[in-house]
Amino acid sequence: MIFLRAEAAIALFHQSLAIFEHIGDAQGQAATRRELGKLKANQGDTDGAIQLFEESLASTDQIGWIPGKWLTLSWLASLAEQQGDLAKALACREKELAIREQIKAP
Repeated sequence: MIFLRAEAAIALFHQSLAIFEHIGDAQGQAATRRELGKLKANQGDTDGAIQLFEESLASTDQIGWIPGKWLTLSWLASLAEQQGDLAKALACREKELAIREQIKAP
């Protein structure tokens, strides 16, 4: 049952992504890719999740969406930690911390 819900959610996020692409909403695209990445990560598709997070991160950099970048870096760091890539995890966490300090996030 949970798998079916996740698949339905993924399908809806793909529809959302298509709409955001059609209307040119880069922030919506970045957020949707991050949410798709979270679903893929929770399903165990680490490679798919990383790809979506990296696409989201590129978009957040391009449009200067700092909160979106912070959230995406957090997920990338967590996946890197799970994979044992501590250098990548540390690099992501350092960038995440710098952003948190910049925007004074809790």
